[in-house]
Amino acid sequence: MLMLDGRVDNARAEVLKTELQSLLDERDDLDLVIVGPTPHALSGLPRSIVVEDAENLIGERYGLTAGAGYLLRPDQHVTARWPEVSAKAIDEAMERALGAHLAAVSEDRPDHQGGRHATA
Repeated sequence: MLMLDGRVDNARAEVLKTELQSLLDERDDLDLVIVGPTPHALSGLPRSIVVEDAENLIGERYGLTAGAGYLLRPDQHVTARWPEVSAKAIDEAMERALGAHLAAVSEDRPDHQGGRHATA
């Protein structure tokens, strides 16, 4: 899940809407929680919910500022955070969190006959 501080101006909201729409279209495993109030442009994104943070409790807990975001696993572990989100950064963080880089390492190592191997 991406938690986005949607308390941005209209111009930034339009940019975010375009980027996030493309990302959400490509990644059906990503949901979006927008902390608001937020401009109308962001409220219509698919698989998204707007949470009005009237008392700024979410903002204080996470240190949110306009346009900031957190990528959270289902167990609420923070996978990544940004002072200003971008679709490219979110996509890269999701690939890393899902282990896409491990498959590439495994394929590059001929001594592991197609098996998956990672060294911690």
